[in-house]
Amino acid sequence: MPRTSPTPSRVLARVLMLASAPLALAAAPVSPPADAARAAEQVVEDFALTLELACPSGCAGGLWLEPVEPDAPAVHVSFADADRWAYRVDDPATGAQVPLGDAPNPFQDGAGIPRRAGQGGFTPVPASPPRGPLRVPEWDKASPGWHRIELRVRRDILALRFDDEPLRPYGLAMPAATGPVRVRFDLPVHGAKTVNWRLTAFEDLLSGKRHEEVVGAPFQRLVLNDLFLGEAITSADFDGDGHLDIVAGPQIYFGPDFTRTREIYPARPQGPGAYQNAIMAFAQDWTGNGLPDVLELGLPGESAILYVNPGAQSRTWEPHVVIPSVASESAQLADMDGDGVPELVFARRGEGRSLEFGYAGPNTADPTAPWRFTAIAPPGPWGSHGLGVGDIDADGRPDIASSTGWWRAPHTPGGTWTFHPQDFGFGAQMPIVDINADGRNDVVSIEHAHRWGLGWFEAMPDTGDAPRFTRHTVLGSAAHPDRPRLFSQAHALAVADIDGDGLTDIVSGKRWWAHLQSELDPDPDAPPVLYWFRQVRSADGIRFEPQLLSNRAGVGTQIVARDLTGDGRTDIAVSGRHGTFLFVNTGLPRAHREIAEGDPPHD
Repeated sequence: MPRTSPTPSRVLARVLMLASAPLALAAAPVSPPADAARAAEQVVEDFALTLELACPSGCAGGLWLEPVEPDAPAVHVSFADADRWAYRVDDPATGAQVPLGDAPNPFQDGAGIPRRAGQGGFTPVPASPPRGPLRVPEWDKASPGWHRIELRVRRDILALRFDDEPLRPYGLAMPAATGPVRVRFDLPVHGAKTVNWRLTAFEDLLSGKRHEEVVGAPFQRLVLNDLFLGEAITSADFDGDGHLDIVAGPQIYFGPDFTRTREIYPARPQGPGAYQNAIMAFAQDWTGNGLPDVLELGLPGESAILYVNPGAQSRTWEPHVVIPSVASESAQLADMDGDGVPELVFARRGEGRSLEFGYAGPNTADPTAPWRFTAIAPPGPWGSHGLGVGDIDADGRPDIASSTGWWRAPHTPGGTWTFHPQDFGFGAQMPIVDINADGRNDVVSIEHAHRWGLGWFEAMPDTGDAPRFTRHTVLGSAAHPDRPRLFSQAHALAVADIDGDGLTDIVSGKRWWAHLQSELDPDPDAPPVLYWFRQVRSADGIRFEPQLLSNRAGVGTQIVARDLTGDGRTDIAVSGRHGTFLFVNTGLPRAHREIAEGDPPHD
């Protein structure tokens, strides 16, 4: 079961118990939980709570944030079907309520984002205009009875989520004069509208506990850098000595021991409350000198820069802007035209908010010149998250998948790509690989890169026009509450055989502060965990068992999962706000591979 951040063991045990219970309506009204009464006794200023409601006759009630300072305004949070909002109440006796307005957009000025060679810097997201109360959509019909409400008050911002859907993107602005409060639950349990409810988590955000670091077997952690230099990471033999090296942002870490380093371009460390302009990197010898170059992508909308490997020369690498703008938050490198030279598969901006998917490759006569873009479809509402390349229809040609479906590659160069709708989730990397060894390539995808969920999509027998897919849940969400959540914001994903049993495993983790310390994402302050999911097969089918690898590293926007040390085992490397890490696979003895099912703790 996921933890929003360090929680006392008694409360955590209750959360685990409630989460494991069947999510079905009780036969009769339940009494308010004892934890709610204990929570109401506390005076808190910054806090978070999670409620679950079952409203067979419609939802009503809410809660009050009652100030302890005299004459300070109260806040009423309504959960009623027709009025889900939060209101300022200066005089509870009169009942007059003033809707809370939008919290400020924390990305308005784009501060703290470094400029890059040949570019003018990152263009910040425009501010959200102030709006009055909205009637939020009805509860997610996929939820089997119990509905989840998350409330979080942090630094004068009140954030509300209903079944993972935020009420407002950046939250609502709390009255500055409210100060510390007591929470009074105003949820009916008897009467015309029967409402069953339970408090599943309550947390004082101003207090916490430093937890011991966990590094899961069979890995040994190497800290390559403890600075935030970028989230892009890739690997290749950059110095031609026969050992794989790692590039993360501006830095090369040379194998086999990864103690020797060199800068590709000047490093500019950032604090965790800022961005770095390096979110994806790819290695390939595009210039033909026998050594890999690095293609680095910046923040969405920024350019792709080719850094040319200078070989034995002790100098920074020469930068060349080869693609003016890449809108995708994930991209792939693949040989799309069969010429033996890989192209970058990505989406670029179209008119308005539309995107145009395609690929771009170098001119072999001058790979440092601007690369030529080949579109596969007209601009459309394809979504900037989620991208995979692989042979879906088993015709020997690479197809392209995105969050909204997949494009079948044409039989002849220059032919028409055919789109097949499919909800693959609003994720990140989407590996296309045969998970169940049935001869058909499946798709692994994150349900939402900034919320919850992870699954794989099994390709079923072709019934005519194209394969159809059956979704299998690995990590839960509001739409799939039968599985544990573990962590939110899985903005990077990789597949590999981690334990050497010949089966494909999954690697992912939490991109901590993906939108900085804002209320745009759920659970932003939870531990930056990194997991691998061990594939297990039985008579009941395939399941993926979560194995906690680290509670300190998290992920950025890429994961390297390959044999980096040359011992035949798959190692894992990540780079993000907590630094750059290499997890060396030391090998898991067979006697210890039978790991009990369940949710490994984060600490």
